Amino acid sequence: MTIFYIILALVGFFVLFGVIGTIQEKNNPKLKESKSTKKPQSRTNKTLPTVQQLVDEVKTIEDFKKLRTAFYRAEKSYKNSQTDNPQIEKKYRIYDDAFWKTSDKTLYRQFVPHLDLNMSKDKIENAYKIIPISEYETIRNEIGGTEYEWTEISANDFIEKEFEKKPMYFDSLSKFQNITNNDEKTYEEKIELINEFAKSNKPFVDEFFHGLKPNELGIEWIKERLQEFGIPMVDKVYELGYTTPKKVLEIDIVEMKNISGFGPKKIEQLKQAIERIKTA
Repeated sequence: MTIFYIILALVGFFVLFGVIGTIQEKNNPKLKESKSTKKPQSRTNKTLPTVQQLVDEVKTIEDFKKLRTAFYRAEKSYKNSQTDNPQIEKKYRIYDDAFWKTSDKTLYRQFVPHLDLNMSKDKIENAYKIIPISEYETIRNEIGGTEYEWTEISANDFIEKEFEKKPMYFDSLSKFQNITNNDEKTYEEKIELINEFAKSNKPFVDEFFHGLKPNELGIEWIKERLQEFGIPMVDKVYELGYTTPKKVLEIDIVEMKNISGFGPKKIEQLKQAIERIKTA
């Protein structure tokens, strides 16, 4: 009988404990909420992005910096973990792989044009600019340039500043063109202005007219201008006094045939050059 009463007492105790627990849960919604939401939270924590998802999300340098921060956190958590936790290790591996892949991802393009005295205004204005990859196609369609002139810049390159710097002489190119493209000045006046310009822009002269003295720059420029029209033996033509395109129009072709070096082929080239000057 004693054992029977002991068992009966234990059953009563457990029933009473269950009733009290139910009452507490009803009177404390937080207990019920915690109990009902615990399992879904665990599933959410196990949901991790793929490496490709993380790489695709990086479109700007700011995106890359956010990924780098997340990677450092995952790495720190993995190294500080005291127990084997597959979830922590998996997250670290994903972010590690994504971080190194995006380090080499092209986020920008820099326009580094081939140097040319006759470079267009648009190219001069955009030279050495770093363009976000999202704007690259639009700007390239506007100003042109070869694939070689559009340098790729990765996220890591941008942070490490591994890209071309604008040369100190480059800004002088616009000043030089302001002189040469001034239709209100004669060629003789342009030559004088170019020689003056050369005195205060030595880096530019060294780059584009290496080895020339400032007072030689104007003559060299006009000779190159004559060459652009296709005039053969420019030095000889210049020595004969035909020092501007306008003066070249005064050339007597018959007399030029008597000048040493002007055979039938050169005479034909000279005729074509004169026609180009007439239509310029």
